[in-house]
Amino acid sequence: MTEQPENRARGFVEDLGPLFDKWTYADGRECLSLDLYERGAEEMAREFRQAEDLLTGLEQTADTAVGFGAYIVLGDAKRHAARARKVCEQYARKDVG
Repeated sequence: MTEQPENRARGFVEDLGPLFDKWTYADGRECLSLDLYERGAEEMAREFRQAEDLLTGLEQTADTAVGFGAYIVLGDAKRHAARARKVCEQYARKDVG
């Protein structure tokens, strides 16, 4: 039996949402769920890729321009964006395939 697109979208939101602090607050969870559902996996994968690329550039200059602390924080943020992108890409492939 083929999984329905609406169920995939809900699964996408349920898998991606908990990666963010906003998910732990009722209002934040509701807003985040709606935003993710409306955008979909493919668009969010693109947006997280852009965030990852931006953070990579910032990370590369942070150690000398700002300091080691900024380098660490930006590196963690970049890895967080990469995790989110991977979840989105998995669901985007399911939507295409």
